[in-house]
Amino acid sequence: MNICFILGTRPEAIKLFPVVKEFIRRVHHVIVLDTQQQKGAVQEYLCRFIRDVRYDCLSLPRIDGNLSSQFASQICEVETYLKRNKFDLCVVHGDTNSTLIGAQAAFYSKTPILHVEAGLRSGSTASPFPEEINRQLVSKLATFHAAPTDQCQTNLLAEGVVRENITVTGNTVIDAIALIKAEEGGERCQKLLRNGLNILVACHRRENRDVALSLLCSDMKTAQNSQINYLVMLHPNPNVNSIYEVGLKNCSNVTFVEPLGYRDFVILLNNVDGVITDSGGIQEEVTYLNKPTLIFRSETERPEVLDAQYVELCNDFPYNPTSQLLSIISSSAKSVSPSTLLGNGLASAKIADFIECRL
Repeated sequence: MNICFILGTRPEAIKLFPVVKEFIRRVHHVIVLDTQQQKGAVQEYLCRFIRDVRYDCLSLPRIDGNLSSQFASQICEVETYLKRNKFDLCVVHGDTNSTLIGAQAAFYSKTPILHVEAGLRSGSTASPFPEEINRQLVSKLATFHAAPTDQCQTNLLAEGVVRENITVTGNTVIDAIALIKAEEGGERCQKLLRNGLNILVACHRRENRDVALSLLCSDMKTAQNSQINYLVMLHPNPNVNSIYEVGLKNCSNVTFVEPLGYRDFVILLNNVDGVITDSGGIQEEVTYLNKPTLIFRSETERPEVLDAQYVELCNDFPYNPTSQLLSIISSSAKSVSPSTLLGNGLASAKIADFIECRL
């Protein structure tokens, strides 16, 4: 089969590289098309792990801020690319703007679409924004749906998706972590840790930028005289970083961490004492790693993670996140065995098996 993976962000690259590797291992012809939604991220993260794949990217100038302009400029070029190359299958992942653009363009070019990580639902189109509506629209466009959990399959069935077009696979991020943990290294991450409690902060959601992130900064500032050390992950979007830089100016207990390679990030995540995040992907990673975590949101499209007793939604969002996280840390039992709530590391093989049976 000729297969095109369409993606444009770091999380997509991380979660799709095991799937790309699996299809290549089965001797399918694979091309990765990078929309450059996060410029350079796909090549850095995906091509770091896969050296024998054809990599193409859009050459459009980046348009910041305006979602409609981004969509309009990219969908035309993606559709033209797909019609020119004639693929048997297009693969998109999750809920990014690149996901919707890829699915829409593939639909217009009459190419079958596989949606990986299909069926997640938060119950509110306002959060996460615009990701929640993106994934709902992609479910209408997709031919095949790789649902990470039984609940995701239930969501799809409730929306009228035919059961025969759904496969429950587990989450591909578990495959990615398993591959990453097999490698050695991580000395750089160990140097970021200090004495006391080390808390990783990774929050960037668009809907949190107006008020919630500023309140989070205020919460961290009140802990300056404690034994808490915050490792604040910076983001490719400078609008997020400016909130942190202003709100946490001169905070002695805060270390800003530039974006890390995925191996280094997983190692750091595995070694901190707790996490505050609004990231969907990190919710999955901390669940697998048994890491005490506060989801800095009032709802989640990944309700399965709440079955882990060490992961909670922010009770009084967006107030008092540190206090609640400390409570989670104090009540969480240490565990050295990875959680299987979200899969066992075989999602990529299940996805490839399903597609080979259907096409």
